[in-house]
Amino acid sequence: MLPLTLLSLALASPTLASILAVDDGADTMKVTLMKPEVPFDVVLDRVSKRNIAGVAGWKGEDRVPHGFPKTFLEGSKHFSVHIRLWQDIVLHIRRLDRYTVEDLVPMQLDYAKDLAGKVSGEIVRDVVLVSIPAFFNQFQRQAVIDATEMVGLKLLTLVKDGTAITVNHAMMMRTFPIRECPPKGCTSSTT
Repeated sequence: MLPLTLLSLALASPTLASILAVDDGADTMKVTLMKPEVPFDVVLDRVSKRNIAGVAGWKGEDRVPHGFPKTFLEGSKHFSVHIRLWQDIVLHIRRLDRYTVEDLVPMQLDYAKDLAGKVSGEIVRDVVLVSIPAFFNQFQRQAVIDATEMVGLKLLTLVKDGTAITVNHAMMMRTFPIRECPPKGCTSSTT
């Protein structure tokens, strides 16, 4: 009886935990949190945006919130002291430090984990769901798996973008057409 109880607790533990879903796009990232008490919830960044910019920034040794350097410097026509300071910092980092994709993806996942932790009021670390492009090969998928482990997240599954789009479409569509079949049965055609 005890092994059966332990097995049921082990199987039930992911359902009692928060599930963090990360849709990492080419230039933005969307983060969703699912908890037993809370319905499907899109996590907003510090400036209340759903689409979180897929950039990382530093000021000295400290990382600044995602998107701040991009929005602060991008297309700026002003030549103030602050803009020159940030441009110097960005150029300084570009010259001295090189960050690979394997370094930056864990930083993005860590940021998503922090945002979800603030929304849920607890540390999110149990399970995570990450969407990836369909063209990722085995090594790129393994890099994403390693990135989730580096930030202390337990990966539930990788989901292809096409699957994520299909699930999103099914969730957003409230009514499905009822297909009536003739007495002989339903057949499908491709024309």
